[in-house]
Amino acid sequence: MKKILTVFLIALFGATFVYAGKVELGSAAEPQLYLVKIDASWCGACKALKEPLAELKTELADQPVLFVTLDFTDDNAIKQTTLHVDALKIRSAVDANTATGNVLLLNARNGELIAVLTRNESVAEMKEAVEAALLTQEKGSGVRL
Repeated sequence: MKKILTVFLIALFGATFVYAGKVELGSAAEPQLYLVKIDASWCGACKALKEPLAELKTELADQPVLFVTLDFTDDNAIKQTTLHVDALKIRSAVDANTATGNVLLLNARNGELIAVLTRNESVAEMKEAVEAALLTQEKGSGVRL
């Protein structure tokens, strides 16, 4: 039992959570945006997004963007996904956009939907959408006197 608990704690406190939804932070800063992939193992569009999103993650490595994959493959995965959704406080946006193969660009502060990206957008177009959203976030978080 002790070994199992140790492995669980290592998995829990490791760099990446590896269960139904995978959470990966692109930089050490507090995230301003969530890039949320609605995924399932049987989804062709999801598979097509794998490489473009990996490339996008590399290109945005120094930006405050949290890459999240929510797994809707089966009931067990959905249970874990629900925990992620609630922890990130993004239930409203996810509930309204559960089509697999979509990537939701969300405001990390309030969970509001900024854009829905699909495999039809190029990596450059996705990057442009993220950078535009980051600029909007920066302007909106300025100091007010």
